[in-house]
Parts: sequence; structure tokens; C-alpha cells
Amino acid sequence: MSDERHYATVKIAAAITGVSARTIRYWITSGKLPAVAGDSGKLVLLADVERLAGHRRQADGNGNVAEPSTVATAGDGATQQLEAIRDTLIKPHLETIERQAATIAEQAETVGRVTAERDVLQRRVDALEARQRSAQDTAVLRVIERDATPQTATGARQKKRQRRWWLRLFGVDE
Repeated sequence: MSDERHYATVKIAAAITGVSARTIRYWITSGKLPAVAGDSGKLVLLADVERLAGHRRQADGNGNVAEPSTVATAGDGATQQLEAIRDTLIKPHLETIERQAATIAEQAETVGRVTAERDVLQRRVDALEARQRSAQDTAVLRVIERDATPQTATGARQKKRQRRWWLRLFGVDE
């Protein structure tokens, strides 16, 4: 492999090497197979997995699998096998992810359009509400001015008090 460090989960390493996941975990805990902690559990280097995959199960008299320290280095066959397994495991998920990404992009575009339309409508509503408040204020002032027209000196004071009352009632500044 290249200088980049690629990792595999315990389950994938077990599938590639042909041993159980429990055996891989035993090798990790015993320190015979280096591993790092990942989001989905322990991860082992693919180079180590290739090395294990290239070696057939070597059984001793009791049927035990050979320990990693005794496994020989894998050749090109292991690399091809690893690539075939990787393609089998990753391609279906990659296609699903690409379809989901396209759907999300379409939904994001729709959300953008709807948000823009909502903003335009909100500005229209705000403008109409402002016009309505202005019209109401104008109508109140007309009523106040009509009712505040003095007939006599006493009537003028009374009209002035009425005007103030109307202004306070509608919250209009003089």
C-alpha cells in the first residue's frame, strides 16, 4: 500500500482474514495486532489485515489459528482480495449516499426558494400593516378635529379636553 494509513474495522478485518471477529479482538487485546480506537470500535491497519489475509490458516495439532507474529507477509493476491472485498462492501453504500446527497441538494434548493418567497410576503404584510396603522391614525385625527371645533369659549375647553381624551385613548401623540 502507499504511505497513507488506511484502517478497517474488526468485522471487516475478520472477513478479510477468514478468522472470527473474536479472534481479531483477542489479538488486539493481547498486543499481537496493533489497533486504534475509532468511532465504531477498534480499527486495525489494512496493511496488517493484508498481511494476515495472505496467510492461510495455519493450524497446530489442536486446530488453533496461527498467531499474527507467525504470519508471513502477503503477496499481490491479498491486495486483490482486499480490493474486491472493499468494492463489495463500499460500492452499494456509496451509491446510496450519492442518491441521498442529490436529494438533500434538491431539498436545500427548495428551502431556499420558499424562504425567499416567505421574506417577500413578510415585507408585503409589514407594509400593509404600516399603511393600516397610518390610515387608522388619520381617521382618529379627523374625528378628533371634527369634534374639537369650538362653538363657544366654554365649548372650546370641553372640545380640548375631549381631544386630549381621544388622543390618550388611541395612543396618538399631539
